Amino acid sequence: LLEELPTVPAAARLSLESIRSDVRSLSEKLKAVGEKITGKTDRFFDEISCHFANSEEHVENMEERLEQMDSLISFLAAYFCEEKNQFKIEECFKILFTFTCRLRSALNISKFVLQDNEARLRRQQRREECLNAKSALAHSSSELDLTKRSGANNTKTLFELLEKSE
Repeated sequence: LLEELPTVPAAARLSLESIRSDVRSLSEKLKAVGEKITGKTDRFFDEISCHFANSEEHVENMEERLEQMDSLISFLAAYFCEEKNQFKIEECFKILFTFTCRLRSALNISKFVLQDNEARLRRQQRREECLNAKSALAHSSSELDLTKRSGANNTKTLFELLEKSE
């Protein structure tokens, strides 16, 4: 989910109304500049008019996207069962941003807890292996205790046999 919403933090910081205001301001300024350069025959104004036409296209494109945004906001308001007039997309993005931050935090905590549990299990397994090895060693050493007499016919211990061989 976090990878699917990479633009939510940036969108949560923006205001749709300020974007609309900026686009409106750009459009008005372009119209004012357009009125000033129309009818000019100078070569300099010919080059500027090319850039000016490009800028007008970009502003018109932004205005169209804002209209599309309005229809998408209406769809979202209906989807979340909110009143169209009271639904604020900025609040929606802030809620999504908060959710993604908390989700990321919970995932990090969960990852840490899992790593801690795995480390605890490994330590416990090592302890159990160590205890098993000690008990096996104690058991095998008691069975192989060479200082004890083995059998009724042989009454000498290994220690005694080794002393005689020297």
